[in-house]
Amino acid sequence: MTMTGPAVWFMDTFLPAHPDISGSYFSFQDVAEGTDISGYDVLWIQSDGATYPDRLAEWPRGTK
Repeated sequence: MTMTGPAVWFMDTFLPAHPDISGSYFSFQDVAEGTDISGYDVLWIQSDGATYPDRLAEWPRGTK
């Protein structure tokens, strides 16, 4: 599993700064291949802007 910049920030910076929050990193591929995420209360889904730059330019939808 290779984490992109934002995922590295989440795991290496955000989580250690908030000891009352636990977290895990799963790629889209991990989830697509069956990783069980049903036990989590919150999911943070983040897209790498380099992957879909045209789609991210449309977000949030209806504001353009």
